[in-house]
Amino acid sequence: MAKTMGEIIKTLRKERGITQETLAELLRVTPQAVSKWENNTGMPDISQIVPLANVFGVSTDVLFGLAETQNETEIKSIISDAFGEFSFPREQEQHTRCYEKLTEGLKKYPNTPLLLINALELGIALAYPENDCYDAKNSERIYKECIRNADILISVSKNPTDILRTHMIMVMLHASHGNKEAAAEHAKNFPWRADMTSHQMEAAIAHFEKKYANEQFFRQRDFIYHMEAVLNDLVQYARAFCHDQKYDEAIYIYEKMLSLIEWFTSEETIVPSLHCREWGDIYVPMATLYLNKGDPDKAIAALTKMVDYDIDMRNRFTEMTPPKHNSLLFQGTTFPGYYRKKDRKEKLILKLTSPSLAPLHNDDRYQTLLERAKELKN
Repeated sequence: MAKTMGEIIKTLRKERGITQETLAELLRVTPQAVSKWENNTGMPDISQIVPLANVFGVSTDVLFGLAETQNETEIKSIISDAFGEFSFPREQEQHTRCYEKLTEGLKKYPNTPLLLINALELGIALAYPENDCYDAKNSERIYKECIRNADILISVSKNPTDILRTHMIMVMLHASHGNKEAAAEHAKNFPWRADMTSHQMEAAIAHFEKKYANEQFFRQRDFIYHMEAVLNDLVQYARAFCHDQKYDEAIYIYEKMLSLIEWFTSEETIVPSLHCREWGDIYVPMATLYLNKGDPDKAIAALTKMVDYDIDMRNRFTEMTPPKHNSLLFQGTTFPGYYRKKDRKEKLILKLTSPSLAPLHNDDRYQTLLERAKELKN
């Protein structure tokens, strides 16, 4: 049976990892409109067909179910099979196997943006020296393959977000592999102002159309993404002090970050996990810094806050019931990264057993925290 346009839109959206909210933002419609399309209770306006095709990087024939999709199906299968290598906890060997499968897929479909961006994401995971899954043995080869894949993706992709992400990956890889000149060339592709975003532009359009509800929507989204960027910057700022062995300064930055999160979320019943970043739960490096300063009491206090949060918040909602927000800043949104119940025990134990916390292993208070984590049920 042929797929409806709504089913095709839903499939393309999920294949590209785009949420209904994000798709709505890109097309300047409401998330409810996208939901109606996908549930076959509404249809996109004819003026939205070409923008839809551009977002997904397909021809309009694909949206109408008129184009051959066998290649897309196989590409999706390659990606699914590659990421099927992962289990919890993720290990370096799993990253390597996933990357190699994506690389094999690129031999058959060498100019496919979806394969290229996924290969680059796995490539930086393996070739960037500060990552936990860094593959020292194959790093140089993977780095060179990323250079080739990045050049192709930049030339063939119609998705500006993927192109900027590619430039970002290559800045990090070139810099970490000592190629400062190449890193600087990629860095030139970024705007110098933080407010040059699609949300800002859409908000400006809505303002002069006197569509103030739309303006509010885009201003709120822009604020949330900027908040995320600020929190990431603060973590990196603290890490820079850590590398320089300036522990007091690093702790100061982490504490300011937590104060900022507390201010953002002071009205919330369920506090999102904003203290968990790409580099892990910041309570672990905070505890480590206190240990470096010879203050195990403060280290235990930081870990206690982490355990209290993980146990309390993860029990308050399920994966199928995202938290509802009380604050006007966040109403109608879903924070990225809110905790799921799956693997919660293993993740908490993994954080508590970080090698940097080894000096606490004989502390009764630490053992109590570990026992609390082990008593959790998935």
